[in-house]
Amino acid sequence: MGKVNHPLLGIRYQLQQLLFDYKFICFSSAMNISLRDRVRKRREEEDDDMMMFLFPALYLMGSAREGGVKKKRHTSEETGGVKVRRLLEGHIKNCQVTFRMEPHIFKELATYLRRKRLGVDTRITMEEKLGFFLYMLSRNASYEDLEVTFGHRCNNST
Repeated sequence: MGKVNHPLLGIRYQLQQLLFDYKFICFSSAMNISLRDRVRKRREEEDDDMMMFLFPALYLMGSAREGGVKKKRHTSEETGGVKVRRLLEGHIKNCQVTFRMEPHIFKELATYLRRKRLGVDTRITMEEKLGFFLYMLSRNASYEDLEVTFGHRCNNST
């Protein structure tokens, strides 16, 4: 007996090969997913172990704070009020660069806010408050930028 060459037998063989390849791919991808999950879990456990060591060390380093002595952050003798006054009474360009406004307009705006009771003088004057606000707007500055520039604590930072 010789070989039977039927076209459907060739297609059947090809389908069996495709099915085998598909099962192999599915099995190997499932293995890859399982392996990937195990690797991810191991990394997370290693990260947790590292944090258990790292957080206490960082805490101890932060609490030491140079021998337990607090260091003053704002050491400039020039307060925010003095800086604003210096900018308003100094060269016109300095005021324009800092507040994006000419000094006479700045002073009129402060007077208007005071007159309409939209702001009141407290420990910090209206000019100083307006200076903080305009500086923040003109520079897209943060509270920390204001603290460094004007020497005031604007929020609860140390």
